[in-house]
Amino acid sequence: MYTSNINIINEADFKEVVNYVFDKVATVLSRSLGPYGSTTIIEKFGDIHITKDGWQILKKLCFDDQKASTILNLLVKISSQVVVNVGDGSTSSIVAANHIFTGLNNETKLKYMRPKEIVDRLDEVVKNIVEYIQSNATMIDSENDENWSQNINKVALVSTNDNKMIADIIEDIYKKTKNPTIEFVTSKDNETTHSIVRGYKLKNSAMLDRVYINDELTNKCTVKKPMVLLFTSTVDIQTGFEFIQRALEISRPSGRRLIVLAPYYDRFVLNQIKTETNQEFKMTGTSSYVVATSNLMNNFAKNTYKDLSILLGCELITEEDISMREQMKMKYNQEMGMFRENSEKYEMPRLENIDILKFIGECESFVIDEHDSVFEGFPKKNEGMYQVCLKDAMAKYTEEKDRSKKATILTTELYQASQRLSKLRCLMGTINVGGASNLEKVANMDLVEDAVKASESAFYNGYNTGGSIAVVNAAKTLATTETDPINLVLYDIISEAFRNTLKDVVNNKYKIFDIETKTTIVPDNKKEYIDNLCDKMIADNRCISIIDNDDKEIINSSMTDIEILKATVSIISLLISSNQYVTISTQNS
Repeated sequence: MYTSNINIINEADFKEVVNYVFDKVATVLSRSLGPYGSTTIIEKFGDIHITKDGWQILKKLCFDDQKASTILNLLVKISSQVVVNVGDGSTSSIVAANHIFTGLNNETKLKYMRPKEIVDRLDEVVKNIVEYIQSNATMIDSENDENWSQNINKVALVSTNDNKMIADIIEDIYKKTKNPTIEFVTSKDNETTHSIVRGYKLKNSAMLDRVYINDELTNKCTVKKPMVLLFTSTVDIQTGFEFIQRALEISRPSGRRLIVLAPYYDRFVLNQIKTETNQEFKMTGTSSYVVATSNLMNNFAKNTYKDLSILLGCELITEEDISMREQMKMKYNQEMGMFRENSEKYEMPRLENIDILKFIGECESFVIDEHDSVFEGFPKKNEGMYQVCLKDAMAKYTEEKDRSKKATILTTELYQASQRLSKLRCLMGTINVGGASNLEKVANMDLVEDAVKASESAFYNGYNTGGSIAVVNAAKTLATTETDPINLVLYDIISEAFRNTLKDVVNNKYKIFDIETKTTIVPDNKKEYIDNLCDKMIADNRCISIIDNDDKEIINSSMTDIEILKATVSIISLLISSNQYVTISTQNS
């Protein structure tokens, strides 16, 4: 009889792979949960980093079997959305999903239900839990609560697995700026530090020539009381460069340097600038102007550029302005051709015919490095337009925040609306992330990003009790009024799953390593204590310290529990709805 292997895995074998992957991955990650989770050594090409961060561990896990690797990749992709949106809880989502998956498999009332029906019921139950958590979140009141920043510290502490240094940095930035938009960059040093930017920061703007640098220690150029030109299109030698020359006629006599920013310069302009700059530096040791690029590749960058012009009190030099100047030249040339014999009557029209002063902005200080620039102090600010922009930014931020709440995700639009509002207020924090090695810097950068997102999420959407207790109590409360027997079962499964996840975290505080058996265990006399402790925390709706013994309460962003819950259900829905697996390799593609 003819036989041949087929590239498809049936339902029974597929479920066996899923159970195997879930069990292995969840077991590894459950050991890392919480501040007392196991430390893991990560090595890459000889570069070593030690971490307790479950997301760092999850990203490095792999199987030598293609089927298992595919399932693992699905788990990672779904869990990554938790990190993207709220910065914390990616590994909890997998651990909780494993507990839910086990509960669904063991529940006899669900045994004969079709997978799609179970998924639909899960979606309904989760929607109710999400709404309950949102409506019961405690909002952070930075105006009336004098201890509001301490709650930011607590959220950051949990999201970093008890990294007090990062939590304190984030709290300090919040206290000084009341601004949840925090930038973070890789430090050139080992230390992690932070600073407060007082002024308008324009990202992705860079000097055209290092000759402008006047601070060799920081590789920055600092200019006091400059005048500023802002172009929105390419500066060419025929017309655009005339604006620069005309502005220099105003800035030079006053002894003030001119700052020029544009997205592009043609090569003739670049050559002219280089020639003039080199000559000036040879004669005076400085230059009349500093030329830089500005990235206007998307609408958000263009809008922030426009906001900057309002602060500087100038108009943007657009392509239309340059075209108008070109048309003036063409008209002049045509007239010169027609009336050459009376050419003395026609003088080349200069930019005096255009009000050049309206294009020149001013600030008290300008600092630029190889990546960004900061403008500070705006004596010429158009106050009326500024208030209009500020009001518009606040309205769009409020609109996006409401939309984000309804969608239960932190959207890109919300982040951009927040960043624009922060820029207009001219007060923002920056964290310089250090590390002893490149691998450690990358890991620390992820840690800082998690804490920043978690804190921002709490600032916008409020917080609740940590340890996934909010999910447990939401499911328990909703179950008391549920009449549908299937939904009631699902509420119980979710409640028990997140209770077990909390137990996994607490277990890590009391587990010991048995040298003889070479296994990690929880002593028998602690098991009952852990059960009672978890039940008490759930009953009191208060996650008492699993970090130390001072009875400190642990909280997290309400969106963290929501994102964890959504991710767990996404994982479950994907896996129980799939009952066949087709593998396509180069041999059969």
